[in-house]
Amino acid sequence: MMMISNYGTTSSINRLSVLVSSISIVALIVTSSLISKTQGRFLDQDDGSPRLSEVPLDAIVEVAESVKLLPQSETIDKLMSISSEEADDEASGRGNFNLQAGGHDEIYILEDKDYPKSLFEHYQGVGQVSGIATLPSGDVAIFHRADREWNEKTFGSNFSLTDWQSAPDKLIKNDTILIIDRENGSSVTSLGANLFYMPHSIASDNKGNLWVTDVGRHQVIRLPTSMVQVDHVGPGGEPRRWLPGNMSRLWPDIILGEAFVPGNDEAHFCQPSEVTVSADGRLVFVADGYCNKRVMVFTGSGRFVTSFGQQQGFNIVHSLTLIEDRNLICVADRENGRILCFKAGLDGDLSSIGEPMLNVHYPLGRVFAIVSLDSSHLLVSSNQYESSRFDLAALNPFTSELKQIWTSSDLLVPHSLACTSDGLYAYAADISKDAYKKVFKFNVIQRENEQITIST
Repeated sequence: MMMISNYGTTSSINRLSVLVSSISIVALIVTSSLISKTQGRFLDQDDGSPRLSEVPLDAIVEVAESVKLLPQSETIDKLMSISSEEADDEASGRGNFNLQAGGHDEIYILEDKDYPKSLFEHYQGVGQVSGIATLPSGDVAIFHRADREWNEKTFGSNFSLTDWQSAPDKLIKNDTILIIDRENGSSVTSLGANLFYMPHSIASDNKGNLWVTDVGRHQVIRLPTSMVQVDHVGPGGEPRRWLPGNMSRLWPDIILGEAFVPGNDEAHFCQPSEVTVSADGRLVFVADGYCNKRVMVFTGSGRFVTSFGQQQGFNIVHSLTLIEDRNLICVADRENGRILCFKAGLDGDLSSIGEPMLNVHYPLGRVFAIVSLDSSHLLVSSNQYESSRFDLAALNPFTSELKQIWTSSDLLVPHSLACTSDGLYAYAADISKDAYKKVFKFNVIQRENEQITIST
């Protein structure tokens, strides 16, 4: 039987102070969270996905007394840096890994505004971008829906597709996965035609295999790949490194779940939302998802290991990220507006998987995506201040200390996040049908024990 312990101790934010840039701007906006109950099952206008039942008010974390925001401005990259006094209590370590808050003391993201240049002008047919991942080469994979949309008629009351009988004949005919250059955002290759019905997320393992979730097929699929050297990448590309040049000829070698059949046993998913793979490729974690309230765990070869989270009251398990050297798997509980972290079993103790360790005490709003930037910081996508505006927040999950909030008028609904293995670059995929940019790239800036001023 799995041993369950109490959450690791977290501490609240004592004080938030704004670090101003070379332009002297100080603006304080005191915000509060307005939460309204919703009845029944209805269409979420942000990404076309359904919310399930009402969000209980007692599941929403307490709103902080005040949050300091830098106003929108064309002169300062819309970048806000926030620091706080050291928390009174640190998170306590458990097991044989370290839960003490550590790593870099300050962390910031700075947008690369030129990325991905004119990619989507040259490459037609990219629809809603629902997933994004980084490859071992550092290049980026995006998962999109072409001309397919998720609307109120897509699924029935039992979470099966309304056209499930004919669905196998309605797979998206165009390529749905696009590999783009990490430096200039030009197109490298594409794949995925006639494979997917409703793309949702994408991840890469240490060998460059692509793991994807399809909420229409109710499946998790692995596309194998080998790295081959190519001379050029896309129109106007320059000689490059090792790249996945044979991806367009791939076919799945692992398929988990039964096609177009939702379920809640070990062999079925119900609209699985995200997958993440341990750095050594040995464990695969699946957020399951929209209608099941659990995380499923498999070996790298697809053998079922365990599931957890059923007792946590999840309301759409939407995103996952691993903090490898802390042995943690963190879960974005979207409609409950919270992030919970559990033991991941990366130390070989599979019986400990799912043991609760952290509950991030910060008012997040609806959490769409999370990704680990380093051993002590997460990048979070949520609409924490207004229901119509999304922000990216860098925070320390061990102390609930907010480091930065980044927002832009170009950023509509950041549905998926990714970070390179070296922690130098982060990416966001905007799923909005009205998204102008679709993909955002950020430089991740890390400092220790020093004040940082970023000016433009």
